Amino acid sequence: CANDSQLHRDLLQMTIDLGAPMNGLDVLESTLCDYQSLINGRYYCGHDIDRDLKQLMLHDNNLSEILWKARKKIFDKRLLGEIGGWAVPRSRLKSVYRDRRRIVHDFSDIKVVKTV
Repeated sequence: CANDSQLHRDLLQMTIDLGAPMNGLDVLESTLCDYQSLINGRYYCGHDIDRDLKQLMLHDNNLSEILWKARKKIFDKRLLGEIGGWAVPRSRLKSVYRDRRRIVHDFSDIKVVKTV
């Protein structure tokens, strides 16, 4: 867990100064955990959106309808499995960053950024 220590506050401020959209230690901690999982082959960008899709498909209630509409309004349609044709997290993507140090996408309008 992120503790409210000077080291953590300094790291949070450093990430904010570098332009990362952090609004608290909890967001910083979640971001660092996701990054650790990404480099170890247990995560991919879009994983949480896919996980939420799977959960939404299990439940059909009044709240579900609101959440389906919110997903379409908030997220780029290319990231949505309900539009792209997948219904569960795409586990095969988990190892891509670990093995290639690339975040893979199929979007021609997004340029490839070379890694250092």
